[in-house]
Amino acid sequence: MGYFDEIKEKVKVISVRRSFSRFPAPISADRHFYRAADHMAVDSAYLMQFVDETSFYNRIVLSHLLPSNLWDPLPHFFQTWLRNYLAGTLLYFISGFLWCFYIYYLKHNVYLPKDAIPTRKAMLLQMYVAMKAMPWYTLLPTVSESMIENGWTKCYSRIGEISWFLYFVSIAVYLVFVEFGIYWMHRELHDIKPLYKYLHATHHIYNKQNTLSPFAGLAFHPIDGILQAAPHVMALFIVPIHFTTHLGLLFMEAIWTANIHDCIHGNIWPVMGAGYHTIHHTTYKHNYGHYTIWMDWMFGSLRDPLFEEDGDKDSSKKKAEIEYVTWARTSRETTFYFSMAEDNGYLTQFVDETTFYNRIFLSHLLPANLWEPLPHFLQTWLRNYLAGNLLYFISGFLWCFYIYYLKHNVYFPKDSIPTRKAMILQIYVAMKAMPWYTLLPAVSEYMIERGWTKCYSTLDQFNWFLCLLYIALYLVLVEFAIYWVHKELHDIKFLYNHLHATHHIYNKQNTLSPFAGLALHPLDGILQAAPLVVALFIVPIHLVTHLSILFLEGIWTASIHDCIHGNIWPIMGAGYHTIHHTTYKHNYGHFTIWMDCMFGTLRVPEDNCFKEKAK
Repeated sequence: MGYFDEIKEKVKVISVRRSFSRFPAPISADRHFYRAADHMAVDSAYLMQFVDETSFYNRIVLSHLLPSNLWDPLPHFFQTWLRNYLAGTLLYFISGFLWCFYIYYLKHNVYLPKDAIPTRKAMLLQMYVAMKAMPWYTLLPTVSESMIENGWTKCYSRIGEISWFLYFVSIAVYLVFVEFGIYWMHRELHDIKPLYKYLHATHHIYNKQNTLSPFAGLAFHPIDGILQAAPHVMALFIVPIHFTTHLGLLFMEAIWTANIHDCIHGNIWPVMGAGYHTIHHTTYKHNYGHYTIWMDWMFGSLRDPLFEEDGDKDSSKKKAEIEYVTWARTSRETTFYFSMAEDNGYLTQFVDETTFYNRIFLSHLLPANLWEPLPHFLQTWLRNYLAGNLLYFISGFLWCFYIYYLKHNVYFPKDSIPTRKAMILQIYVAMKAMPWYTLLPAVSEYMIERGWTKCYSTLDQFNWFLCLLYIALYLVLVEFAIYWVHKELHDIKFLYNHLHATHHIYNKQNTLSPFAGLALHPLDGILQAAPLVVALFIVPIHLVTHLSILFLEGIWTASIHDCIHGNIWPIMGAGYHTIHHTTYKHNYGHFTIWMDCMFGTLRVPEDNCFKEKAK
């Protein structure tokens, strides 16, 4: 191939980034639109590079470990899983044995006293638990490679496609996202009692220096291990990352888990070394971070190993016994409950409050014999369902009456007002999904009543400053999460085609109306509303404040679909959202424009982007 041919090939590969894809909306087969794809991997020729690369890795690993007749006939996905399983097992045992040989045999008088070395029985138990979970652990990287091969992520195959500077910047952003995700995932596995009891407690039976070893690094319940590794995969949908670099980071992850369970404090700031992690295993409420101490420092859960030398070592003795967890073969386990709502008397306040709301609302709409016999959860769901329907219709009809009838000459020319048929279709789609939408707030109230969240019921638990600060933090977290959920519903073709396209058939000014706000596929609506519930596990928030925000959310969705640009900075008004419905690649935010401004997807409405107002 000549020099100019090589240049043409490079240009062809890079131009894939600017290609266009066609996505059919599932409601109407003849409705299509073109969307600028910001994925690097949308062309089949480009995606084949990933397939070829994983096939090469499969062939290299499997051909050296198994006869070809055992793995050659397998489908590509299973070959990839088998390679990950064998490589993960080898990495676990080789790194574990080498580490143990070095610190327990060659350096046994240097790092640990003899009575602090874990017994052979303890290490065998750790291997047993890890090997039971290994087939499930290795399913996650296999699925991630499959998604990369299908072009659903932001992975790219050659560093030459971007500059070396951007390559290192993307790695830094990727690691920050992963560190943040693992920190909160790990912390919630402690804070949410059922998750701790049935998942994470399996790992925390190793809570003393003479029970921790490098083999404890993967001794998890499989779902626990997958949850804590999930941020590595979620980051692929957000941060552009080199494919081989991603695999290399997963490889280093396995070695790192062995390292932080050896009880030897390296004292290298800001690395989350084994000294910090040993404190986590003995106190249960400090040092949730994975690679660095920054997240613990930011969120107030850091404890320095150097303070342990001052004799403050009694916190590990204060643990409560819990039921036997069958995944790890042991008769006793310990737990640490870290929630504002631990006391049954305190939790009763939440139950009484939701019961009061149920009684007030349902007694005005239904005969008592229809709702009183129902269990408390179904009463809560029924209240949310009826309230959601009333809110949807009242806000929608009042909004339409105002802008299409009272102010029809002010805001819209006559031909821009949506037809009655379009609005009836939107109402039909919303009503089909409403039973599922309202399941989410009902589940959130159930979790609050069980004490699984950080909700509180009285303002005297915090001063007003902290209450307002937590509301602001809650809204920032919700805005950030909704932005990325919404963006990924566009970027991941499968999710767009089967979920979000249902909403985007309303892509012109004369098809958008306040009723379009909830005209979504039910799973799409739940995914976009989920951050409002997930934030309850992270930020302390008052119960009434949470319910009020859910109430305002219903009104807000009507407001941003009326095509009227309010021009109130930094509010994500209908003018911004109308641009989103017509361009498909801008203005993913929900309440404000800040996230779009930060991540480069903002497009400001112009005076000429809408039809001229009727005079």
